Amino acid sequence: MPNKPTYEKLKQRVKELEQSEKALKDSESLFSQMLEQSAVSTQLLDPEGNCIQVSSPEKPTL
Repeated sequence: MPNKPTYEKLKQRVKELEQSEKALKDSESLFSQMLEQSAVSTQLLDPEGNCIQVSSPEKPTL
């Protein structure tokens, strides 16, 4: 039977997961900002080719 992880190893794993979660949130935020500020319309498709998100370019201000 495998040994159970120590408290320190579990604590380290939780810290790693929290850091990964923050990095993912930061990446998602950056990606969303990029889509919102894009000068061209962008479509995101799932693996089956279904549209899951569309961004429209900003309307020019005159």
